[in-house]
Order: sequence, then C-alpha cells, then structure tokens
Amino acid sequence: MHRFAQTTGLILLVVFALSLPAQGSLSGAEERVFLSGDIDKDPDSVSGDLSDGGKTFAKIGDLTFRTSKPQYEISDTKLHEYQRNSLSRLDTNVRHSRTMPQSDQRNTALIKNAHVTLLGIYGGAQPQFSSGSSPMFIGADGTVLNHADYRVPEDIPKDDWCSGKSYDTADWDVDKDGRDEEVYLDGSQTCKKYELHTKMDRWVTVDGKRISGGDTISYSGLSSNSPQQLTVHAEITVRVERITEKYDWDPHGRYGGGPSDGSWDQSQRVDDRYRFDRIQVSDSQEVVVTDAGDIDVEQTVVETEGNTKHLILEIQGPRNGRTVSQSKLEDRKLWSYLAMGSDHSVDGTWRTYSTRQYDSVTLYEPDGDVSTDPSPPHVPQTRLVGMDRKPTVTAVGSSSDKTQVIGHQGYNVDVSQSLHANVKITPRQPVAYERIVITDAKQPVTDLVTIHGQPVPVDVDTRVERRKPSVTIRQVNSGDSLQIHVEDPKTGQPISGRKVNLQGAVPKSPTASGNAVTDANGNVEATRVNAYVQATVDHDDFQSISNGAFYDKSSAERTFIPDVILLSRLHSLVLTLALITPLLFLYGYIRHFGFFE
Repeated sequence: MHRFAQTTGLILLVVFALSLPAQGSLSGAEERVFLSGDIDKDPDSVSGDLSDGGKTFAKIGDLTFRTSKPQYEISDTKLHEYQRNSLSRLDTNVRHSRTMPQSDQRNTALIKNAHVTLLGIYGGAQPQFSSGSSPMFIGADGTVLNHADYRVPEDIPKDDWCSGKSYDTADWDVDKDGRDEEVYLDGSQTCKKYELHTKMDRWVTVDGKRISGGDTISYSGLSSNSPQQLTVHAEITVRVERITEKYDWDPHGRYGGGPSDGSWDQSQRVDDRYRFDRIQVSDSQEVVVTDAGDIDVEQTVVETEGNTKHLILEIQGPRNGRTVSQSKLEDRKLWSYLAMGSDHSVDGTWRTYSTRQYDSVTLYEPDGDVSTDPSPPHVPQTRLVGMDRKPTVTAVGSSSDKTQVIGHQGYNVDVSQSLHANVKITPRQPVAYERIVITDAKQPVTDLVTIHGQPVPVDVDTRVERRKPSVTIRQVNSGDSLQIHVEDPKTGQPISGRKVNLQGAVPKSPTASGNAVTDANGNVEATRVNAYVQATVDHDDFQSISNGAFYDKSSAERTFIPDVILLSRLHSLVLTLALITPLLFLYGYIRHFGFFE
C-alpha cells in the first residue's frame, strides 16, 4: 500500500502543428482552440479538414484537455505560451493604464488607476460546480498569471524651469574720458529640473511563502491541503526628484564689458525628493492544493508465464460512505490519468477547458480620458469539469489497442455542474474510482498523473500468477454419486471455498443459497441427474485474490452411459460374434487349403 499525501462527451485530444510568426502568437481562427464559449458555427456551414490544426473544429465545437497544464498545442504553441504572449501584449506605459472589468482600482495624488488583477494559475483550474462557492483547485507547482498597471498624470512632474540671468554691474569711467561706462562684475542664475522615477514590485503569498516575479510568478512545493488565500500583490512607487542648480558668471578679467565677456560655471547643485507616493494593490483567490490531498493506490499484477496480463488497482481517498462530497473532494488528490510507461494511459473522470475572462478592457489615457479596447489580448482561464463515468485506455502512437478496462467501481461525486454560455461540452457526474481492472496490459501502471500534471510514482504491491485450476469429475461406487475435485495445477494443493457451477448434477450439501462450494479437501459431493455432467469454476473475483495466484475460469465434463445401455450393447456384440465366427473359419480354411475341388 502506497500513501501519497499531497475524463463522456465529445473530446478531441490531438496535437496539431502549423507555422507561426512568433511563439505564443495565434491567429483569430487558431486562438478559438483556447477560447471555449465563443459562439460556434453550424457544422454544415463550415468547410475544411478537421486535421488542419484544430482551426476548423474550433469553429464548430470546443476542446477539453487532460490536465491544467495541457500539452496540447496548436501551431507549436501551448496554452501557457499563448497566455504569456497575451500578458506581454497587455503592457502599457507610465502614462496609460489598462484595466479589466474585475480590476479593483486605487488612486493617490500621483498614482492613478492602479491595480493588480489575478488572471489565473497555470497549473490550476476553477471547478464548474453549480454551487459557485468552490475554491480554485491548484497544483503543488504552478504559475500565477497577473496584470498590474497604473498611470501618472501627464502634468507630473513640472516642466524644467530656469530663472533669468542676472548680472551685477557698475558705472565706471574706464577710459578716463570723463564719462562712466557700464561694466559687468558678477552674475547668477538658478535652474530647477524634475525627474520622474517609478518602480513596481510584484509577489505572491500562499502557503506561508512569498514568491517574487512579474506578470508570471512561479511557485513550487506547496504542501497544505487546507483552503487558503492565494494573493498577488503589487507595490507601486512614484518619486519626483527636484534638482536645483545654481550658476555663477565671472568676467574674463577685472571686469567685463558685457555678458559675453565672461563665462558661466555651476556653483551649487542640490538634489531633493520633491514629491513621493507609494501604493499597494492586491487581488486574492481562495485555493486548495489538491496535489497535497490524500490518496492510497495499491497495484496487483496478474502474470501469465512471466508476462503482465491483468492490472488491478485499488484507489482509496476521503469520502462520505458511498459518495464523495465537495468537501471530501477537496481533501483528495485528484488524478487525470494513469500512465503505463509511454505506451498506454487510462483516462479518469476529470477534464479541463479554457475560456476568455473579459470581452473588452478599459484604457485610461494620459489626460484622464477613457476609451475601450473591444479586442484585447486574452488570457484564458482554465476550468475543471467532470466528463467521463468510465475509465478508458488511450494508446500512444503505434501501441497496441488491445489493452482495455474490463471492470471498474467507484463513488459518485456529489456535485452538480454548470458551464459557461455557448460552451459545447457535455459534463457528467464525476466519479471517484475505487477499483480499476485492466486486461492485456503490456506493463504495470508507472505513474498517477494529477489534474495539475504532477506525476506520482506507482509501484507494484503484489504479483500473482495466473493459473487455470485442475477440475476432475469422479464416479463414486459405480452409482449416481460423484465427486468433483478442484486443485492448483502447479502445486497440486486442493482449492477450498470455490463455487462450482454444476450441469447434470446437484450438490449433496449445498450452501444456503443452493450453490456447490468445495470443502477443505477441494471436493464437492454431488448426485448425477443426467448422463452428461459439466463442472465449471469461475475466475477469481478481482476484489479478492488469495494464495498468491489468480485462478482463471476452468471446467471439466464427462458423459456417463447407463447400465441398461451397456447390457444391450454386450448382447449385440455376442450376436455379432456368433454370426461372423463361421465366416472367419471359412476364410481361414480357404487361405490354407484353397477352394474345394
């Protein structure tokens, strides 16, 4: 037993490749793949090939993905690359601010329309439960997507300013002609310059951690399974520096004959913080780290001649009796698929899809005017939905498709689901699988992959050999009494407690339900009621394998000839001999003596 603490509808899960001018940038037709909920067209009105990269299919339907970190790609672009490209195209400058409908804005004297808006988590998905009160399910590792913005009014800072140039003069009779002339002795000027400095820091707080970053902030190692707040913060600082410079004019000689008869030198510089403002903004989301939830996985491998034949997986997690409530669901590690190496996988009940979060954004201009961008870059958010009530095997590449699920049991997840308008996906009540039986498996399950893409190793707990029991039917005392014996074909040991299905005979000591069951010696005592008798032992119940072996279905049959038929046949044999004996004598005589003459 290994303890780890920590998808029916139309599903198109393929990888397409087209050409792109830049990674993460998609055409309008291509980006519909990641934007479920767009109004789809009538299939009859759409022409094209469904293998053209998903563009044609996206016009008429919506796609679901295995995990919240889907490896699905179109034009060499995965969801995360498309999200990052959209975030970069949302950037503005210090004089503009772009906000979403859900943005919570704040203002100060120097900082206007400031906000940070959480736009999703790559490695997280919002469950589509009708209650509307579910936290976002996130992985132990993920990336927070956010957009932070603000603007500084265009009249900040002030324009640079310089005072007029002033000179100290005197009237002297320089040339001794009896008349005074104006001479320049000194001069001064003061200039004030203003510099705008801005800074924005962003970080995320979750699970007692503080992680810094930008519009994408990656975290790892979350381990608390309790509901908690994931908050993205932004601190915006605006500083206006004033630089005061004083200049001094000195004449080239004892005095100057005018402003040009001298030079200016800086005599003093003073830097001071003229204006300062700082603001913190944040946005929060309640989350549960389902990767940190509980699940127990036990794997039994049934082998035939040393090769894997059947896989039996027992999967246990928190539940409420025969159902799983939403609160218990949040305590579980939720898995997307079981990987059998790189050849096959078994898909579970959960799928994800992504939708746009806003139809337009608001742009605040330098002068305070407001405009609307009706076609902004979109950062899709991932949604979680239950899709399949039966685990299914997916073969990878050219792998054999003989591997299949032949049995499963589970508990209904007690939630109802609702989707966004125009999303063409058919949700079904999710199932928390308890037991899955796989046949014709090439190898055991190697990993359980969570809905957030985290692989969790799965070991083999038990290996048992597949054997076909030896079944014999023996007549007792030449009457109608029979003994059916069942034993292990390898060890010869009797197999007790096995139900035996009889045809043409009835058990002498049936169980309360009328069945024939082998005793401690592997025997069933029965009475024959027909000439033809068949005894069949069913294969083991996959729920309970014992004795280090998995017993397959086996049977034996025997036909009994009644005594009266035997006597009749003996009489016929005597008569036949009486008739042919003379002929045999005659034949021998002729062979020896020849014909009579």
